[in-house]
Amino acid sequence: MLTRPAEASPRAAAADPGADGGVGVSCSPSAGGGGPAMTREVRVEPLIALVIGFLGARLAGLAGVEALDAWQPALRVGLALMFVLTGVAHFAPRLRAEIIDMVPPSLPRPGLLVTLTGVLELAGAVGLLIPATARWAAAGLILLMIAMFPANISAARRKTAMGEAIGPRTAQQIVYIAAAALVLV
Repeated sequence: MLTRPAEASPRAAAADPGADGGVGVSCSPSAGGGGPAMTREVRVEPLIALVIGFLGARLAGLAGVEALDAWQPALRVGLALMFVLTGVAHFAPRLRAEIIDMVPPSLPRPGLLVTLTGVLELAGAVGLLIPATARWAAAGLILLMIAMFPANISAARRKTAMGEAIGPRTAQQIVYIAAAALVLV
């Protein structure tokens, strides 16, 4: 059963008064089979998008799509799919409030920051798919992931709805950065 890891905070509700606190998708069942989860959950949807995008593109390359007939172009497709998924989430009304809540309280205009990072993720995804801009896009996305990581730590410490267990989230972040770094070689 898919569960919501935690209720949205008052800041998230204030950011989007029409939302019902957002729907955070978790990939592990809650204790007791239907109530709120008792532990911090790790969102794996971006990792799944990266892997499926990579494998699908690699298979297309093996099936004769010349532009994808190598691991690096397939990796760019996987990363692009992942960043489209995460970028679109910045604008989905039910998730936007939770993402805004992740922004550390010390930073001004969290809604604007979430919009900006969402646009940058989507632009980076497009850039990854254009061979002439792929390296620049990968470098920009690496810097963006490094810059945004403190928000993940802050969200975990404040136990926001999207605050994940920091150890597994850090491991995922390393995988994402490493994948983007492979585009640079």
